[in-house]
Amino acid sequence: MPSLVLHRLSPVFPKLLGPLAVLMAVCAATIHPTQVQQLIRPVPRHGLCPTGYAASGSYCLPTKDGRIRGAIVKVGHSCPQGFTAWGNYCLSASSNQREAVQKIGDTCPQGWYASQDYCMVATGNKRREVIVRVGRDCPQGFAPLGDYCLGSSNQEREVILRTGHLCPLGWSKFGAYCLQVAK
Repeated sequence: MPSLVLHRLSPVFPKLLGPLAVLMAVCAATIHPTQVQQLIRPVPRHGLCPTGYAASGSYCLPTKDGRIRGAIVKVGHSCPQGFTAWGNYCLSASSNQREAVQKIGDTCPQGWYASQDYCMVATGNKRREVIVRVGRDCPQGFAPLGDYCLGSSNQEREVILRTGHLCPLGWSKFGAYCLQVAK
């Protein structure tokens, strides 16, 4: 990227930076963190928390150190494609372009595919939030679909399964779930 000093001294850079700045702004507006890799959100605490997370009650909460990667609880002995094992967790690789949830039974939500004990979706193809269904209820804004709850296409809340009696700080309790307004 040209320096500001070079920009001020050269008549070429203002012409080049105009369209380039517009292109950069459009790209920045269309790239959402959920389109990059696994969502970064609290995970249930099972022993030591993964790198980039800090223990808080029954949860491992994301820290703000900038090196954090999305994490899921490991099912069985392996992690899905694009994830690396870290104790009882699977951490998303920095180049991973997929999101994963635990597979329930033999099916995955529509648009997701099975990979070992997980359901996965390419994050560029993801259209709706998915969470494992507990009992007969789904969180507010989600509709039941077999063993899963499917968020609406304009979902504005993030949801995690509640661990224990409390939700992480800043999350509200809704039955077996914890809800947070999406950022």
